[in-house]
Amino acid sequence: MKTKDLRRKIRIYTYVTALVLCLGISTIKYYSRANTYEYELRAKQQNAVIELAECVDSINVELNKGLYANTSPMVSELSTSLARDCAGAKNALSQISVSGNFLEYTYKYLSQVSDFVASLNQKMHSGTPLSAEDRETIASLLQYSQVLLDNVNILIAEYETGSDFQIQTNGLSSSLSDIEQSFEDYPTLIYDGPFSDHVNQEDAAMLDSLTEISEEEALKLAAKYSGLEADSLLPGEAENGAFPCYTFSTESTSISITKKGGLLCSLLSTNRVGEEKISQEDAAKIGLDYLDSIGYTGMTETYFFTDDGICTINYALEINGVICYTDLIKVSVALDNGRVLSVDARGYILNHETRTIESPLISSAEAQKSISPNLTVSSVRQVLIPSGADSEYHCYEFLCTGKDDDHVLVYIDVETGIERDILLLLYSDGGTLTK
Repeated sequence: MKTKDLRRKIRIYTYVTALVLCLGISTIKYYSRANTYEYELRAKQQNAVIELAECVDSINVELNKGLYANTSPMVSELSTSLARDCAGAKNALSQISVSGNFLEYTYKYLSQVSDFVASLNQKMHSGTPLSAEDRETIASLLQYSQVLLDNVNILIAEYETGSDFQIQTNGLSSSLSDIEQSFEDYPTLIYDGPFSDHVNQEDAAMLDSLTEISEEEALKLAAKYSGLEADSLLPGEAENGAFPCYTFSTESTSISITKKGGLLCSLLSTNRVGEEKISQEDAAKIGLDYLDSIGYTGMTETYFFTDDGICTINYALEINGVICYTDLIKVSVALDNGRVLSVDARGYILNHETRTIESPLISSAEAQKSISPNLTVSSVRQVLIPSGADSEYHCYEFLCTGKDDDHVLVYIDVETGIERDILLLLYSDGGTLTK
């Protein structure tokens, strides 16, 4: 009898244990699925916040440019950009969990920005210039876009801290509440200068007529350009992009030489930089002398920026006083001893060609009539800028001052008087930034 009772107890214990294990496994799976869902939701929200920040930053920059736009093509371009960015911002907001009409006023603002600038576009197409009231409205829109941007940046900072970013019942932090409240009463670094990253040709026309060199010849040139001994440079895998290059390297330096013509394409040194001892102006002179010494002549300094003891300077080709922003070379110089740390000549190699620059059809004084009345012109010069369509625009570059001491570059076509581009300049201790 005792044996039967013992067996029964063992069976009961076994059943209970199995049940507990099953329940435990089910619970673990449930929490695992819940954690996976929470992780996916958090990732989705965080990506949406990043997209929102990018769109709002762009809206802020475009509205700032809108204060100074004065011709139909430029207003049309701004209208297109703002429509895209406002739609992107609303899409990002829709992916952040909200309850009810929590963001009603924020959506309203984004819709009004897009709609108002679109109406200005239609107005200018009909031949009616922007009025003072139109510009006041743009200024008001800009003011609120800055508030929106500030609050979104706070939201970004929240989740970048890591553990502080928690999913709430309404899916929003207090920052989004602040964003909405800021609209209840409501009625864009290229650190290294404009056009620096533009490459507008698929092949390098300037290399077509040049003779191909051997790897041995390229090694000698690599040693010359880098200041290193040839036997310290190890050959690497050849580059076969828009234009083929030989590559060589040491533990701290890499260099590429075009197979045709033996031109320096790129140089990069990772050597550490010590205490700054030379000025940015001296660094710019060192960089220019270096380019002259390796065959890149006729260059002029345009913009520079300094960070962590390294000054990066943009040099553009100058032809009879006209700055060719498309023919660009970047040079980085160490401010401790003036050594050249990096060179990027790809933009120059891809875009350089023999040009005949025609005389302007309109004078700079006539072109200045296209400048917004909200801007005061400080200086003007002729430049070539990329058109984005495998060609260039010959423009007057007007350096201007706007309201609140904004510094603005406006590009007016020398043939038509049309605004081709507007850039906002930001000056810092490190150099010049643009938007």
